[in-house]
Amino acid sequence: MSASLDKVRQLCNLMVNSNPGDHFHTLGLSFTDIQSAQVTARLPYSQQVVGNPENGVIHGGPLTTLLDTCCGFAAVTALDDLALCPTMDLRIDYMRPAEPGLTIYAEAEAYRVTSNVIFCRGVAYQQDRDRPIAHCVANFTRMDAKVSAMMSAEFERILTTQPQRQAKAKKIESCQPKLDQADQLLAALEADRLQQEPERLLEALPYAKLLGIKAQEKAGELLFHLPASRSNIGNPTLPALHGGAIAGFMEMAAGIHLLMKLPTVKVPRVVDFSIDYVRAGQLEDTYASCTVVRQGRKLVNVSIHAWQRDQSTPIATARAHFLID
Repeated sequence: MSASLDKVRQLCNLMVNSNPGDHFHTLGLSFTDIQSAQVTARLPYSQQVVGNPENGVIHGGPLTTLLDTCCGFAAVTALDDLALCPTMDLRIDYMRPAEPGLTIYAEAEAYRVTSNVIFCRGVAYQQDRDRPIAHCVANFTRMDAKVSAMMSAEFERILTTQPQRQAKAKKIESCQPKLDQADQLLAALEADRLQQEPERLLEALPYAKLLGIKAQEKAGELLFHLPASRSNIGNPTLPALHGGAIAGFMEMAAGIHLLMKLPTVKVPRVVDFSIDYVRAGQLEDTYASCTVVRQGRKLVNVSIHAWQRDQSTPIATARAHFLID
């Protein structure tokens, strides 16, 4: 029996609102409309998602989370049953930096549904939809009938027996970048240029602190570490890390890698980011390494590899272009 759209809406809101402290709550993400194969959502501005304290611009990671969530639930609403769809791959093209202080909105649609894959696309904007800050395309795996039926039965049980909790309102900090954060970043950039101190750079970047990213040298290689944290959970039923948190970790790792390896004194600006999710990221320590594939005069191509227990068994691989000054 097909699930009603009302039930699907309940499931979508349950996943986002019923687990205080997870990645949705940490970012303050919420839905504004849920229709069949179409979803809109919003991400409020806050100091904790800032990627560059010099100008107050948010990091690409929260934007990835917003678009991934919006597309993912558009895929859910396109199904005939109550089931989730793991992200296969996602690509984001950044049109322009988001303006500090303004809420970001996202619209997504599942434009083709097949027996194995659901194809989605989305757009993120602020005050004017005709001036997008990012476009994305994402593909989602459609679970087989047996797994989908089991998942649907479990979600039906949860929706029937557990009242949905309302997300607590989050206090949003001042919308202006803090001067001490900008000064801290400049000092960290200078220290890094002279002494190679990645931890100091990570401490100076609010979004890196939000995720809890750490860095370490191992056998001459710069490795990045994302400790297991409830605030990065996207699927509490496994539990599993949110795909946006994984992508944000990998994008941040690439940016710090460039600051460490190249003679630049400004935070690199991401132009596009493409990620393939190889397997679910469990709630355990995650690691990443980066390689500069090609360096041009203004653009740098970086490859990022993320894993958990075994470096030869990645949970995700990604590629990004950065603009450097």
